[in-house]
Amino acid sequence: MKLYLLLLLVLFVCTSSCSLLEEVDSEDFNSELISSDFYLPGIAIDVGVSGSCATKFDKTIKCWGLNDKGQLGDGTTDDRTTPVTVSGISTATRELSVGSSHTCAVLSGGTVKCWGLNDKGQLGDGTTTDRSIPVTVSGISTVTAVSAGRKHACAVLSGGTVQCWGLNG
Repeated sequence: MKLYLLLLLVLFVCTSSCSLLEEVDSEDFNSELISSDFYLPGIAIDVGVSGSCATKFDKTIKCWGLNDKGQLGDGTTDDRTTPVTVSGISTATRELSVGSSHTCAVLSGGTVKCWGLNDKGQLGDGTTTDRSIPVTVSGISTVTAVSAGRKHACAVLSGGTVQCWGLNG
């Protein structure tokens, strides 16, 4: 039932040009457990204040919405009403989080990449420069989960500790 409701949500959000879901054989669905109401094996969707992003089965990420700070990660600052591919990500996990105007994703090697607004260091690259393409968060490599907030982000590391960056991070 949860799978059916999520598919309805994706179909409602997507237009005919949306390619978030691809043809997959049943073996792909048996490779991982569904761990929450909004997860399918290999796909995650998150909605923020100014946009939305989803991982695809091929481990890339698509985003759509406002893009004045580069929060869609496609190398532009053009708003998008249809999903665009985030530049340079081909190993995304299901761990994806959209903040107010920035997004962070965990990659299969345990690193995190973030993009968008960076006025308080919420991208974790040691700068306060907005980025329209993903940058690697400095100093962490064993991330299992990530959550982007209003002006900060936090990651759960494999040992169970949490590391945060950005406003009061």
